[in-house]
Amino acid sequence: MDLTGLPPSSWAYRVDSPDLDALSDALDIAGITCDGLTEQDGVSTAWFATRPDPATTPPMPLDGRWEEVPTTDWSESWKEGLDPITVGALTVVPPWLAPEGPQLDEPPYRIVIEPGMAFGTGHHETTTAVLRAMQDVELTGRRVADIGTGTGVLALAAVALGAREVIAVDVDELAITVATENVAAHGTADRIVLRVGSCEVVDGTADLVIANIITDKLLAIAEDLVALVAPGGTLLCSGVAVDRSDEARSTFARAGLEPSVSPGREWSVLVAHRPADG
Repeated sequence: MDLTGLPPSSWAYRVDSPDLDALSDALDIAGITCDGLTEQDGVSTAWFATRPDPATTPPMPLDGRWEEVPTTDWSESWKEGLDPITVGALTVVPPWLAPEGPQLDEPPYRIVIEPGMAFGTGHHETTTAVLRAMQDVELTGRRVADIGTGTGVLALAAVALGAREVIAVDVDELAITVATENVAAHGTADRIVLRVGSCEVVDGTADLVIANIITDKLLAIAEDLVALVAPGGTLLCSGVAVDRSDEARSTFARAGLEPSVSPGREWSVLVAHRPADG
């Protein structure tokens, strides 16, 4: 996290719960963007460079307490919550724990993500689930579409697993800025195309379509996602709340592909295949 230009003190919103996913999801649903999330000693914390203005920001979605913290302390505390995440042959690690840099040429693959304001350090249950499910799909020489790419972590994972081309898109311009930096740092700009937008900015179809976005947004674009899947291809979706799994299955079935559902602790993964004959 670059602290240049930040005020001498920052703000922590602390919730007495070890469930960091619950805090992250609640903030996302409320439309509140923080600058980092940590969990330590049973307390989950959302970090903010400045305290949100209650006149222009929705109320915090979970009961907690505000605490003003020196920015330098915030930087170190924030980093403490970002240990490497290993899923099969893939490890996602922050740069201060990977002085040797990325490794995408051979397993074990190492993806180095500079955490910022874009979603995707590998720590969220939905991201971990997609990283695991991707390794069950043959990607060598295949084309991938990553809808809602965030930091670009899943696009980078696809390249490591053999994809020849990834079209990675996000409606958030900041996310594309962060992803562009991460793609450049991994030397994969020749294989990953980044665009601002959603399904409509993906040209053609893809052998694997990934969408790791929150339930309502995912279901709203179900038809567009299904339309992107090439014959013989796979659709892989995460971000579906477990209690909405049946709704998601029905929505995608109406859109043209019947998914299987694998529920996790709080989130489900949907996987659907299009027959090779169309």
